[in-house]
Amino acid sequence: GVPARVGEMIGKNSDYTLRFPFIVDQKVRIDMPKGYKLVQAPIIKNIGERTKATLKETIYHWPKRGQLTADSTWTVKTTDVSKELGAVLKEELNACLRWPVLDIPFRKN
Repeated sequence: GVPARVGEMIGKNSDYTLRFPFIVDQKVRIDMPKGYKLVQAPIIKNIGERTKATLKETIYHWPKRGQLTADSTWTVKTTDVSKELGAVLKEELNACLRWPVLDIPFRKN
């Protein structure tokens, strides 16, 4: 999850400053049930390329191990946030918060 304070600070609509740059790194490993296979991996998001705030996600699926591994790294390299960067931060925050409620479809072999 993302700390509550991060969500509060990114909810602002005008220019603002952060106290310090930050990184939020999430890692999830899911052991799939025996006899089931992944129907479709979730869509990964890479947001904010060429800005001072980037979100990069990766998903790896190992059918033989029955595992699904997902990584999400949100990096904010600045303390000055303009309206444009604030919009990117909101989109990245929403992408980070989707992981706990993300549906992953499985099918019995």
